[in-house]
Amino acid sequence: MNSPASSSPVAAEISAVLTGCRVALVGFDPSETARIATILGRVNSLSTRFEESWLAGTGQLGDVLLLKLVSVSPGALRGAAACNTPVLAVAPAESILQGLRGAYRWPQDLLAEPWSEAELLFRLFRVVAPARSVIPRAAVRPQPLILIADDDPSWVALLESTLRM
Repeated sequence: MNSPASSSPVAAEISAVLTGCRVALVGFDPSETARIATILGRVNSLSTRFEESWLAGTGQLGDVLLLKLVSVSPGALRGAAACNTPVLAVAPAESILQGLRGAYRWPQDLLAEPWSEAELLFRLFRVVAPARSVIPRAAVRPQPLILIADDDPSWVALLESTLRM
């Protein structure tokens, strides 16, 4: 579905997770890259087009790797499967059902072509959210949080009671 970027609002949870997200694009032609960049721009994500040769030996490409399966070599697929970056693989629906390049085994999620803007953002959200959930959300506290570190329990108790006043 090559529809222009819609102006419909994006859910706050999706925007919050994808804001600032760095998306590495591999295997997309310039027009697809431009379309994806426009969509990601709506949620303040950054996208960069990478050459497939950059996948070999790379530890971290960004927050997520968006990989078009039918456009990359087997060597690039091995590199993508071995990298530390979560992978969202893109391929025609029929290819996925036929097991194209073992796509159902190693990526964190699959995006079937043709895809919509909403589906791209949702699938990226599902891949990125678990990696970003290790950062605890700031809770509203009635009192400030202070760390007291001392090997003498008497000093800790004295300081704690003084601060509570």
